[in-house]
This record gives sequence, C-alpha cells and structure tokens, in this order.
Amino acid sequence: LPNADSVRPATAGSDTDGDDGRGVVTAGAALRAYAVAAELCRAKGERGLLADCLLEAGELAFGLGSVGRAAELWGESLDACFFALGAADAWESLCTAAAPSGGMLQAHGWQACGRGLSALGRLVAHGLHADGRAHTVHARFGGALALALFGGSVQHPQRAADFPSYVPTELLPSEPLFGGASPLREVAVLGACAACAHALVLGGRAVEAMPLIALYEHVASHHCADPRRVAHARLLRARAALGAGRLDVAVGTLLRLLRVAELPATPAGAPSAAADVARASLTDPEPADGAPRFHSHLPPGSPDNAPALAALATEKLPAHACAIYGEHLARHVELVRAAVLLALAQTPPILPARAPPPVELVAAVTNKKETTRRPSLGAKGGAAIGAAVGAEAASRAVLLTAAASTLEALLATAVPHVAPSAPLAGSSHPPTAGGGKRGGG
Repeated sequence: LPNADSVRPATAGSDTDGDDGRGVVTAGAALRAYAVAAELCRAKGERGLLADCLLEAGELAFGLGSVGRAAELWGESLDACFFALGAADAWESLCTAAAPSGGMLQAHGWQACGRGLSALGRLVAHGLHADGRAHTVHARFGGALALALFGGSVQHPQRAADFPSYVPTELLPSEPLFGGASPLREVAVLGACAACAHALVLGGRAVEAMPLIALYEHVASHHCADPRRVAHARLLRARAALGAGRLDVAVGTLLRLLRVAELPATPAGAPSAAADVARASLTDPEPADGAPRFHSHLPPGSPDNAPALAALATEKLPAHACAIYGEHLARHVELVRAAVLLALAQTPPILPARAPPPVELVAAVTNKKETTRRPSLGAKGGAAIGAAVGAEAASRAVLLTAAASTLEALLATAVPHVAPSAPLAGSSHPPTAGGGKRGGG
C-alpha cells in the first residue's frame, strides 16, 4: 500500500469497482483509523479490544517496514493486556501480585494471557534483536505466561522443570482456546511459542522454555494437525533438553523424529503429491517394541544404553521424512543429532567401584590377639578398572565417530558442488596432501 495520508477514490483502471462508491484505503488512513479505534477502546475501558487493535496496527506498521513503530505498538498492546505500563520489565512483579489470586491465568484470564503471549512473540521475533537484555526479558515473560496457561487444571505440571517430557492432551477443559468468541489465532500462538522458546534456549534458559514447547506441540498437534510444526516443536524440545542436561529426553525425542512417529496426519486434500505420499506413510504401524530408552542415571557405555545409542547413531531419516519435515527442518534434525552425540561423548566418565582387594596381613601385636589389616588394590582390581576405562573410552570413540559421520553427510548434501580436494571459494589455503583443507571452511 502507498504510504499516503488520505483515502483516494477508485479510478477507472484500478482493481476496485468505482460504481458502488468504494475507494482504495491507503496505509496512512488505515493507521489513523486504528489510532481512532484505540482511543475509543481506551475511553470505554475495553482492554481486550484495545490490545487487539494495537496488535493489528503493529502488524500493519511492520508490513510497511517501520519496525520501530511496530515494536512500540506491540509493547502498548502488551501493556493493555495487563493494564500496566512497562509490563514486560515488571513481569516478575505482575506474577507475584497475581499469586494470591491463583496465578496469572486466574487473575487476568485466558484471553489476556494469550494476547500477551502473541504480542511478546512478535516483539521477540522482530522487534528486540538490538537489545539483548530486553530480548531475554520478553522471552522469559512469554515462558511465564505459557506456564500460567497450564494452571487451569491440576492435571498439568506446575513447575517448568517438570515439563521436559510432558505432552498435554488438553489445556483448558472448560473453555475453547480458539474459534467462537475467542479472539486468539492459532498461528499467532504458534509463532510466539517458537520465537520465545528459541530465544530462551539460545540464552541459556532451556528449563524456562519447556512450557512454551509443550504449548507449541499441543496447539500444532490437537488444534492445527500440522505435522511439520509438531516436528519443529520436538526439535526445539530436543535442543532444550540438551541445554537442560536431560539427555534421556533429548535422545528419546530425536528417535521419535528419526522414526517419524506419533505425528498428526496431513489434512486430506493436500495439493502436493509429496504430502499425499507422506500422509500415506504415517499409517504404517510402528515397531512393537517402540524406541529404545536411554537411562540418564547410567553412563553412556552401559549395556542398558547400548540399544538407544546404536539407534541414535545408525538410524537414518526415511525417504518420506523430507516430504513431511521439509529440507531445512530435516537438516536441523541431523545437526541436533550430532550435538547430542557430542554431548554424550563428553559426559564425565563414571568409574565403577573397584573390586574388593585382597587383604594383606601386615603385622601382629605382641599378644597375638589383634591384627592390623591394610587393603591393597592388587593386580586383579587394577586390571578390572583398566578394562572398564577401556570400554568407556571405546564407547565414546564410537559416539564421536557417529557425530563426525553425521556432520560429513550433512555437509555433503548441503554443499554438493564443492569437491573434496578443492579449496573453498575465497580461501587462500591450498589443499593438503591428503585432499583436505586447511584454515577453516
């Protein structure tokens, strides 16, 4: 739209029919109309409509390229949701003040929390990249709102640390989330959850991202039936679990991604043949034994963890996975797989308790009634520990080799035009004798 200041009438050559008196609304006129609507909402005390109005005006400003103005409008929309100035900077005080009422959900309602989460998602995704502190603060507020949305039922966990492997089947049993009288849109909540969770994982606050990821997967699976977004939520879950030290959740989630398991079916009537093939493949029965489980309380080299690690290192994405995930997401699955393998290889070694050593009689006292015993490791005990250390080192070498193979295969598919013996474009380093490259590429 042209950024003019008035509503210009339709002309003879335009796409709008001028016989019925309609005109072409310009961007400036639309923004002024939103401003008038916002003032009317403020005068009547309509906080929900005010938040919607400011959020939509921010979308229009963002579409016109005015990112700063869009961020201001999104911030005002967030303040209108909770009737507070600077709500993002004082979000912890807001949560503390709402605690006597039962939390943010009971104090402000589902629609206010959902609208606030949508505004925070837009700010985190597009408006605050230049301010790292504000970026993290807004993402943390989004995580707190996502956790608050699970406070409407006692069946959900109430701590962010309890969400790594939690997948809800319903959120609010007594109130519809979308459609009907609800002003929320599924795509806005999905985008907000993804943006805030990604910012928290990168910012080292993976535990706070867990409620956002659970909400993201729930909406994508039960309300949108979007297998690609479900896969994206699981990829975020694997990354967050890795950052939070939950290697068991990271391994289990990755195996579900590699096996394309438990995804909603693609809606019928998909236009592309690839989507139809992918949808048909989802009807195949899963293995009866399911994915092997990784036990985090045992070292990676334990025999109980061998099936899970073997599956993680050797299983490949099936042919129909790219049709469901998309090429970009499928490559990120391989990147996270390599990161999990490296993390498993770098876990501190756990040496077994040494074998009971032989007891050596040192001396006897003069009365022959008491003896002094000194424990000794002995050759057998040292050999047992040496064998255990060797087995642990061998298992870590296998993990490192699998991670390297995954990255090599990913690079081979991502940059197929680069020959193995040729230097990268723009590099001044010649190829080495072995065909590799020095310097870095």
